[in-house]
Amino acid sequence: MLLECYEKYIPSLRNLWHKVFGDEYGYIDLFFDSIYFKSKVFAYPVNGKIVSAFYLLDCKIRFENVLYDGYYLYAAATDPDYRKKGLMGSLISEGQAFAEKEGKDFISLVPGNAALYDYYAKFGFQTSMYKCLNEYERKESNVSVSEPAFLDEYLRQRFSLTSNAFLWEKDELRYVFDCFGYYDIFPRKNETCFFIAEKNDAEIKELLCTKNAERKTFDNLPFFSECDKIIIHSQYGNNKIPFGMILPINQKLKRQWSMSDIYMNLALD
Repeated sequence: MLLECYEKYIPSLRNLWHKVFGDEYGYIDLFFDSIYFKSKVFAYPVNGKIVSAFYLLDCKIRFENVLYDGYYLYAAATDPDYRKKGLMGSLISEGQAFAEKEGKDFISLVPGNAALYDYYAKFGFQTSMYKCLNEYERKESNVSVSEPAFLDEYLRQRFSLTSNAFLWEKDELRYVFDCFGYYDIFPRKNETCFFIAEKNDAEIKELLCTKNAERKTFDNLPFFSECDKIIIHSQYGNNKIPFGMILPINQKLKRQWSMSDIYMNLALD
């Protein structure tokens, strides 16, 4: 059932989250303190205790230069004592019916583990999103970067520098950054390139650049750490991996959707 986002439900929802995922309550509270009241909560209560639940968060997808509105299905959890009773399946069906009634075009998600891809496929979700992981050896670089950018500027560049891509809304993206614990968004000086990284880390969490600048950008990224190699998450590269599923609701999407065609990187599972 769809619950109103009342404070009275938070203790039961927090306890379910902690029991199923094992996250610390401080981490769990990032959600309830930021976007819980914006989300749509589908939950199954038993004697006043919520035993199965998930949240729908606002998002968009740009596909073939058209923007589509949708939901991101997040933190799906069922108490181990109540599993194999079809509770989550019934909630997913309710969520789909709700999204259709609201005029949404799709529901998306990133499964928490490989086995869940098959589970969500039973409900019509397709493995339709990807990212590329690129490993590069350390190089000396004289390329300089600007001071970290504000979130609004990143969102603008994220929209302009990607095509056929999943797009978080602003509040949801801020929550993603809070979860991952990094917020440094660096623009390259005098070039159309943004990347997200932590100093002294051997990963660039997301690299944004134009398609024709891909090779040059990869070869000239500065290193913040002393590591010999760095992992770059990007829309471009040779190592393309599946990274999410979509349930198309819009009839046009149902006819035209291409498998693994949507770029997604900064995700919540």
